[in-house]
Amino acid sequence: MNTALHYDAAKLQCPSCQQPALQAQDALLRCTQCGQRFPVQAGIPHLLSTDSPTTRLTDIDYDDHHNIDEGARESVGLNWATVLPDALGDVLEVGAGTGQLSWNLAHRFNSRSVHVTDIAPEFVESTQQLIGQTAMPVFYYACDANHLPFSNNSFDTVLGNSVLHHFLDYPDMLKRIHGLLRPGGRAIFYEPVLQGKIMIAFLTSLILKIETKTQLGGFDEHDIAALEKLVHHLTKAQHVGDDRERLAAMEDKYIFDIHAIEKLGLSLGYQSVRHQNSRLADGQFRINLRQHLLLAGLSDDKIKAYRFMLNTYKDILIDLIPNDQITPMGFFTFTR
Repeated sequence: MNTALHYDAAKLQCPSCQQPALQAQDALLRCTQCGQRFPVQAGIPHLLSTDSPTTRLTDIDYDDHHNIDEGARESVGLNWATVLPDALGDVLEVGAGTGQLSWNLAHRFNSRSVHVTDIAPEFVESTQQLIGQTAMPVFYYACDANHLPFSNNSFDTVLGNSVLHHFLDYPDMLKRIHGLLRPGGRAIFYEPVLQGKIMIAFLTSLILKIETKTQLGGFDEHDIAALEKLVHHLTKAQHVGDDRERLAAMEDKYIFDIHAIEKLGLSLGYQSVRHQNSRLADGQFRINLRQHLLLAGLSDDKIKAYRFMLNTYKDILIDLIPNDQITPMGFFTFTR
């Protein structure tokens, strides 16, 4: 492969006609079947169509909003280390975003090759810069995960770090990924889980009720509105349901029910579907109520007034019945 290029042409197919007929011509890829042309910029192919959706995540300082830094990148690696096998083979990452998992795949885990994708070319380019030089081959593609431009049986592992819930037609994407996997391959997604998020909604509602009666944390109107918005978001399945128009307008569309995802995966032909709690290397269960409140906009000083609530939850529920608790975020593993 040309060292100036940052993609593996042997795995590609045209996202428009789904044929393995892309040929390099100067600074573009041309499909010899349907004639579609796709630009290649700085060695990265932009395999997008005119009807590809856009993401609003590029409009915010995503790293700052989600407290992403080197420490968070290390935390992502430790978290994923609890579910990944010793050898990953050829890896496809869907929706790499700012590259937190990508960096770990390139520098921490044992892979034959890593293929990084995102619909936003800006994210792909910044992830490439973040990863830098690697011992293993790493390839980059700007593409729409709804139309993954790869040939069937191309990957041993497909991964997504908090991406599946952004896709309106995620069942179609899971079906497509089933075809991309080699027999015995696995797709693993780290996603919001209803059985865990509902506890965050319950505790946040309890904080609201206590604050309304006691003003324990000194919350102002903005804080109260932020907490009400958080509860509404976490219980959105009640308000939105299957309304496709409303879901399409939302960036975070779904919080997944474990049993529904297991049933869906089996119906799509996967041999097994398994959910696993999010646990870091120390094995401790984390509900991350503080992180949810911080992301909602509350200050740490005000959150401290309700630390007793999380401590009580941990001391009584988590320590006594750890196997029955579900974390707000968890891993879904689909095995072909």
